[in-house]
Amino acid sequence: MKWKATVKCQYVGAGDWKTETTVIDAPTREIAEELADQWAAAFDLDGYYPETPVVEPAQ
Repeated sequence: MKWKATVKCQYVGAGDWKTETTVIDAPTREIAEELADQWAAAFDLDGYYPETPVVEPAQ
């Protein structure tokens, strides 16, 4: 099943926000949420503080 993950990130120190979205192919919502957490954590490497991703069925 395909899931849409959306994460809102704030740039550390500047206060700028950005929103990113991706589609994850996973059999269950729980697995999609785990993969979305890993995807969102990568933004931290670019100096952004990611919020918890929102996972919902992709349309």
